[in-house]
Amino acid sequence: MRVPRIGSVYTPRVKKNNNAVGHYKKLTDPPTSSGSSEQKANFGASVAYYLKKYNTLPPEIKKNLSPKDAIDMFKDMEFVANGLTRGKRVGQGSKSSVYDNPWLKGYYFIVLDDPNDASLAKETIYTKVDHIGDAVWCDRDDKRIQLLGS
Repeated sequence: MRVPRIGSVYTPRVKKNNNAVGHYKKLTDPPTSSGSSEQKANFGASVAYYLKKYNTLPPEIKKNLSPKDAIDMFKDMEFVANGLTRGKRVGQGSKSSVYDNPWLKGYYFIVLDDPNDASLAKETIYTKVDHIGDAVWCDRDDKRIQLLGS
């Protein structure tokens, strides 16, 4: 077995750049995704990412929701919106679904199929739900996810 010298960095199949002493060629970046409306879940998102989202919540929600619970809530909403987990569906529209929010009493969250769809401007009747209020918060990164009052 070959072992590299102590203090050296072993990078397989990467040749040393002769133009710059001591530097290796930069590996190519992965291709960026196109601007589709479908979002990917942030599996490696940091706590700071979710705390920035927490600061965008209205004050009446912030006083009833701790930052730790908000991080769990945001992760769950992203996973439900991307189909990774199933939430407790309490309503179904033609192009959206309403889910129960266990972290906030009196609030639901909605996942829209396409937030830019013009047919969402008309009134939608949801099954299984007595009363749904207006949207009180929208995720800036994924416009499909919104918090609704009751």
